[in-house]
Amino acid sequence: MEIDVSSNQDELRFGSLDRAPPPDNGPEVTKQPPRFDGDMYTPRWVRGVGKSKEGLCPHCEPARWLKTKISAYWYHLNYQHGVSSITGRPFAQPTAERVNKKTGMKEALCHKCNKWILNQSPRDKDVLVPEIYW
Repeated sequence: MEIDVSSNQDELRFGSLDRAPPPDNGPEVTKQPPRFDGDMYTPRWVRGVGKSKEGLCPHCEPARWLKTKISAYWYHLNYQHGVSSITGRPFAQPTAERVNKKTGMKEALCHKCNKWILNQSPRDKDVLVPEIYW
């Protein structure tokens, strides 16, 4: 059985990329330009240096600061918003989805290799960004 996946993108929430940072009395906040037009990954605002450097999530409301040196920012954008650090864009949607009759696990049809890829957490838990599994 194949499932229509056209509405999955609506589940990913993206905020305004050009908003001002929240008032803050911590380290100095500086504006950082995007790497390219349409970049949804790069934090527009950063504060601190070295181990204490943080990026402001461009999508969360209320605003959320995340450490960049320990990958908290990377994990957050990948797993909460489904944004790739490499492309700066949301993960691609699968061409189709199905439930494997033998395993009962969800699979997704990859738009590049045209193979069915496991698209479900092995822990049998709901995931925010199912595209990360395939």
